[in-house]
Amino acid sequence: MSVDVLLDDQVALWLTDGRPDRMVWRSERWRVVDAPAPLADTAGPRWRFRARSETSGALREFEARSTAGRWFVVAALAR
Repeated sequence: MSVDVLLDDQVALWLTDGRPDRMVWRSERWRVVDAPAPLADTAGPRWRFRARSETSGALREFEARSTAGRWFVVAALAR
């Protein structure tokens, strides 16, 4: 497993019923493939989830947080 630690990598994140469902990260479309887990964070919503690239089929685990209405990936782990 390789780890890319990303600081403030802005993404477009779509929610369904308040949970992450789809994302565009680094110009690539991703679909959430598990049940996203909310993470405790006093600075705003934060989620951990697995997503699969619609282009390459790659699977990654992401941590995303919301600040001032914008979503950021703060960690991405290759699986």
